[in-house]
Amino acid sequence: MAYQFKQNLVPSSKYSIKCPYTMKPEYITVHNTSNNASAANEVKYMISNNNQTSYHVAVDEKEVIQAIPFNRNAWHAGDGGSGTGNRKSIGIEICRSTGDVATFKKCEENAAKYIATLLKQYGWTTSRVKRHKDWSGKNCPHKTMELGWDRFVKMIQKELDILNGKTTTTTKPTTSTTTSTSTTFKVGNYNKNVVTTDNLNVRRSRNAGSEFLITIPKGTTIKVNYVMYQDNSVAPKGDLWGGVTYKGATGFINLKYVKPVTTTTTSGKTVNYRVRITADSLNVRKEPNASAKITTTVKKGNVFTIVEEKNGWGKLKSGAGWINLSYTKKL
Repeated sequence: MAYQFKQNLVPSSKYSIKCPYTMKPEYITVHNTSNNASAANEVKYMISNNNQTSYHVAVDEKEVIQAIPFNRNAWHAGDGGSGTGNRKSIGIEICRSTGDVATFKKCEENAAKYIATLLKQYGWTTSRVKRHKDWSGKNCPHKTMELGWDRFVKMIQKELDILNGKTTTTTKPTTSTTTSTSTTFKVGNYNKNVVTTDNLNVRRSRNAGSEFLITIPKGTTIKVNYVMYQDNSVAPKGDLWGGVTYKGATGFINLKYVKPVTTTTTSGKTVNYRVRITADSLNVRKEPNASAKITTTVKKGNVFTIVEEKNGWGKLKSGAGWINLSYTKKL
């Protein structure tokens, strides 16, 4: 089962209420919503009211929706204004906890998969995953604890093992004479930027038949952290796959659909035109790639002047940074 990842971010005008402090996350805190609302409705309600209560992500049986950037705190752990839970942990709300158990378990499955992607992204183990109860003593996540907290942690670990390329089979890999079609790349740590040459699917495992996670738009620059052979093979087999993280989803891309960013391309094309933002919310980044630091966020309908193009990104005349032009319409 695949979830769809979305962002519906709290407007910056409400940062003082919902997420007033900058944050470098150290933990992930799991909650249950104690109602039967969907993730979309949970986030909509949280954004629309003026209560301090907030969280970073809501998860249901279909969607994972991020509401607060991970570099801002949220008021979800009940341990006070300077508590570690409130100030240093990513709050994950698992929805549907008062509905039927089968649906709730689907929500848990998606939460386990998403939490695993965050652990992979930050280089953490499941020891960083906490319950709301661990910070304040509240009986939360109530349904997950009722069904078994250790059970849920094992679900996360299983997903993390998949992302790390671990397998439970003891079968020795077979040697193959098939060579990779991606001759540009080599197996091992890569840690370099590439540009997608097609709308590219990120998949949970290293093969085209594995679970779909998210699509990277054509022209997006993204960092490949490491390169591995297809499936769990350690010998040459099929195409080479690259480990990436995009919009919170961590998985693999087939490297025959990307090309490395060459170091000779130091400057972009000078232009001067206006664009309108077509995405609901679009990150402005310091550099023209999806791994660069976010400087601010702009909203649908905003109009900006572009003064430079580079690898599918446009530099704002204001100097605020770069935006992905795939989410704009030229005026």
